[in-house]
Formats: sequence, C-alpha cells, structure tokens
Amino acid sequence: MTTPAGGPPPIPSPRDIPLDAQAMTPLPQPAYARQPPTPVLGIVSLVLGVVALVIGILCPVFALGALSDAGIETTLGTAFLVGTPIGLGAIVTGIAAIRTGQGRGLGIAAICVAGVAALMPALSLLLYMFDFLVRLGHDQ
Repeated sequence: MTTPAGGPPPIPSPRDIPLDAQAMTPLPQPAYARQPPTPVLGIVSLVLGVVALVIGILCPVFALGALSDAGIETTLGTAFLVGTPIGLGAIVTGIAAIRTGQGRGLGIAAICVAGVAALMPALSLLLYMFDFLVRLGHDQ
C-alpha cells in the first residue's frame, strides 16, 4: 500500500486486513443465567378471581334466606358492589400476567374464574325469581 503524495492514506480492502483468531471468537457469556420471571401477577389474579367467585357463590345462599335476614336486595347488592370490582381486578391482573409472561397459565385461569364469577349475580337473580314464583304459586 502506497500513499499518494500529500493525500490521505487509502482505505484498505478486506483482503489487506490480516485475520486474527481472537477477533473470530465469540464474546464470553455472563457467569449467571437470566432467571425466568416469577408468576406473582398470575398468583394475584387467580386469588382475586377465586375471592370474586366465592363472593358470587355465597351471596345466592344468603339471598335465598338460608343464612341472612338482610333481604334479597341487600345481599344481591353486596354481591354486585363487592364482587364486581374484585372480579374486574382479577381480569386486569390476569391480562397483565399474560402480557408480561409472569404466570401466563395462572392469568388465563384467573380470567376464566373471574368470568364465571361475573355470572353468579345473574344466577342469583334467576334463583330469586324462581323462588319468588314458587312461593307465589303456593300462596294461591
């Protein structure tokens, strides 16, 4: 390689660069392996879903007068006002668990459980209507 007089040195071609054995070796890997994310969001979402389901199951029992004197309106209102936000929290954290990979399977299960829990107040209302119609028939 010769440089022209007064000019910059020429750019070397790839054939002019010597191959170095060390330049071809891969970079060393870190001594520790990256740990998978913990399933905290999945666990939280599943717990919220189960709590919402338990509230949804117990309120119809109370609503039919087996364990409560509060009346159907109070009991169904409690099921709706307490169970709904907990169920929505289960759905939101379940979606977050699926998206972040922190307990994907638990998040899917929590969304399913929260969906069933959302149907419980409707089932309670149907049971109440059926009970009301049966009692109306016995009064005649």
